[in-house]
Amino acid sequence: MPTSPSFHLHLHLLPVGRRLDFSVRAGLFADIYRRCNQGNWQCLAYNAHSPFVDHAPLAPDALPEYRIRYRNALGQLTATSPIQQVHPVGLPAGPSWISLR
Repeated sequence: MPTSPSFHLHLHLLPVGRRLDFSVRAGLFADIYRRCNQGNWQCLAYNAHSPFVDHAPLAPDALPEYRIRYRNALGQLTATSPIQQVHPVGLPAGPSWISLR
């Protein structure tokens, strides 16, 4: 699968999860994938829009990685973003009312 550095993926840690900012070019559809601890890739969303927030609770040692796979109208894979990794050390495993302001 071709990786294209021209497709950027920016990852931000939030108290409610992980926010992914990415661009989608005309005629392409973005699918968001995540894997933890070098496991299998799991599709979180098809035809996703930016920004996307992954609200799923993860264990502190999960080491999630994200990538965007771009496909055309025929469903053919055209490119992927570089892999972005986040270390959620210090973040709660799930949303906490204490951390909300």
